[in-house]
Amino acid sequence: MKTTGIILAGGESSRMNFIDKGLIEISGKPCVFHVIEALKPTVDSIIIISNNTDYEQFGYDVYPDYYLKKGPMGGIFSGLSRSTTETNLFVACDMPMLSSEVFSKILKQSDSAEVIVPIINNRYQPLCAIYKKSILNKVNQSILADKLKLRFLIDESDSLLLDDSLFNEELFFNVNTPKELEHIKLSAS
Repeated sequence: MKTTGIILAGGESSRMNFIDKGLIEISGKPCVFHVIEALKPTVDSIIIISNNTDYEQFGYDVYPDYYLKKGPMGGIFSGLSRSTTETNLFVACDMPMLSSEVFSKILKQSDSAEVIVPIINNRYQPLCAIYKKSILNKVNQSILADKLKLRFLIDESDSLLLDDSLFNEELFFNVNTPKELEHIKLSAS
């Protein structure tokens, strides 16, 4: 089954003093580059959802959000709208520790549900998850109703929650603050 990897790079990066998180260098490469490298072996195509045209430098199609200021829910809608496949693996641009192995474990379950989300220490990881194109209308209705929490979408969909025993928590670390950036730089060196 063909799969599109969709990188969400539309955040406002407010806790990073408005520096675009996906473009911050980690180990000499932009954060999003690490995500792209891990995705490439596991998906058939990659697109990036961002209102920042700087992401075009990576050689993939970059699409802006249809709905502005709707957070990850808006990014998921934009990604599903642009995707040409039923199965879509969404990943945030600020999770540089993720690996092809993690993506493969998630994709092995792709026939199981509309939404497939890892859980680490009882915390959902909705920005490293599968969302099927068949839920596009449900996502749109959530946005129109201003129900923007991904947990709502997960709970209202045919979802599979992947047990945290499959994953190492550190791999899901994301960079939201300058302190977290320093942590990830130390981990990577």
